[in-house]
Amino acid sequence: MALLDEIEFRVYRSHIKIPLIFFVPAVCLLSIYVLLYFYVNSGWFVITLQKQLHSAFGGHFEVGKLEVEPSLTQVHIYDVHFLTPTRAPIIEARVVHAAINPLLVLGNRIQFDRGHVVGAKVRLSFDENGDLNLFDGLGFNKEQPEEQDDESGSRISVGFADVRIEDSEFYFGHSIFNFTIPDVNIPNASVYVEPATILMNVPELRVPRADFRFHPELFNFEQAQGDWSFTLRDFELDNWRWANEGFAVERLSADIEGYLLEVVGRMAFPSSEKDEQGQKIAGGPKMLYEARGKLSAPYWSPLLHYFTRDNIHFEIPELSAAVEGTLEEIDGNFEVHASVLEVAGLFFKDIRARLALENRFLVLQDGSASFHGGRIHFPYAYFSLLDTRYGAIADFEGVDPASALRELQVDLPWLEGSASGGLMLVGEIPKSPEYRGDGPYAALAHTLGRYADLVLTKPLNLARANRELIPVDHAVLAQGTQAWVD
Repeated sequence: MALLDEIEFRVYRSHIKIPLIFFVPAVCLLSIYVLLYFYVNSGWFVITLQKQLHSAFGGHFEVGKLEVEPSLTQVHIYDVHFLTPTRAPIIEARVVHAAINPLLVLGNRIQFDRGHVVGAKVRLSFDENGDLNLFDGLGFNKEQPEEQDDESGSRISVGFADVRIEDSEFYFGHSIFNFTIPDVNIPNASVYVEPATILMNVPELRVPRADFRFHPELFNFEQAQGDWSFTLRDFELDNWRWANEGFAVERLSADIEGYLLEVVGRMAFPSSEKDEQGQKIAGGPKMLYEARGKLSAPYWSPLLHYFTRDNIHFEIPELSAAVEGTLEEIDGNFEVHASVLEVAGLFFKDIRARLALENRFLVLQDGSASFHGGRIHFPYAYFSLLDTRYGAIADFEGVDPASALRELQVDLPWLEGSASGGLMLVGEIPKSPEYRGDGPYAALAHTLGRYADLVLTKPLNLARANRELIPVDHAVLAQGTQAWVD
C-alpha cells in the first residue's frame, strides 16, 4: 500500500478520506504520547528522577508518589522529602500541586507554575563550620573541580513561580539562637535555584506566632542562666527577598511580649573563609545584619527580665533606632522619649535622650529627665546590658532629696527642699532583691558589691523647706564629697 493511498472513514453517512501519509505520523505521535504518559506516571520514572536530582545537586530527593495528568502540564507530588547529603531533613511536604512546562525539561530546567504546597516542614540550620544545610543539599558548599566550573549547562535549574503554601511549619537554627514558626500560610511566593544562584521572594507573610530562643553563650552567661526565650505575635512581613547568602526585608512588624516593633533591614550569612590551600577556616557560622526602625515599649513586660530581673521598668511611646553588626559586635544609634523609667525603685519621668549601642554597652550621649520636682541633665552615662553595671555624669536642679529617698523606703523629712549640683555615679543594679548565691565567692561578691558609688562633681546646694533637725535654711556639700549605697 502506498503512503498516498487513502483511508476512508464513514461518519454519519458522510465519507471522509484521509491520506495514509497523515495517518501514520499521527499514530506514531499518539504512541509516543501514550508511552511517555505511562512512563512519567511509573515508579521507574520516580526512581530515575530522584537519582538525577541527587547527581545534579548532591542532596537527596525522595518522592512517595508522582501523578502527571494526561495534558502532561499538571503534576501532583505526594510525600516529598529534600535532605542533605548526610540525609538530614531540610524540606518535607505532604502534597505539592503545580503546573509544569514539559518542553523546558529538555533544557535541564524544571519550571513549576501556579504551585500549591500543603503541609510543608522547612528546617534551615547551620553546622559548626557555618554552612547552611540548604546550600549543602543544593551543592553550593560542595567543592567543584576546576574543569567543571564553566559547565553550568550540565546542572539542573529548578523554579517555583506563584507558589501558595498552606498549613506549614518553619524552623531556623543557628549555633546561638533559633526560632520556630508553627503555622505558616503564604499566599504567593517564588523560588529559583540556578547552578550558582538561589533566589527566593515572599511578597507578603502574616504569622500569628513565632517562638525565639537565644542561648546564654551569646551573652557570655553561664549555662545555669538558661535560654532567653520570647514569643512574637501578629508577625507581618512585606517583600522578603533572599539572594544567595542573605536576605532583605522591606517591612517587618511584630508584637514582642508587648513591645511593638517595625523595622526594615537585611541580614547575611557569608560562607566560611578559606585559607591559601582552599580549606575552610574554622570559626563557626558568620552573620551580618543592618536594620532601622521604630519601637514602643509598655511599662511592664517579661521580655527583658532575663537581663534585669525585676529592677528596671520603662514605658516608651516611641524609639527610633538604627543598628548594624555581627554575632561578635553590634553598633547602633537611638532617639528615645520615655514617659517613665524605674531603676531599682527610683522613678524618672519625661526622659529624652540620644543613645548609642556599643556591643554590650548602652551609652547615653545626651539626655534629660524630670526627677522629684526638678530636672536632671546627663551629658554622659552608660549601662552594661549583660551584668547591669552602670555609670553616669549628671547635673541636677530643683530636685527634692527627701522625696527621692522615700521611694527607697528612707524617710528623712529634714532633707525636704530644692537641691542643685553635679555628681558622678557608678554602681550595679541588683539582679535580685536578696542575696541568693551559694558558696564563699558568691557571698564575697555580694558583700563587696555596691549599688551606687557617688562623688559630687559640683557643690550640692540645698535650699531647705523646713528647719527640722538642723536650724538652717541652706546647706552646702563641698565638691568631692563621696557617698555609697551597699
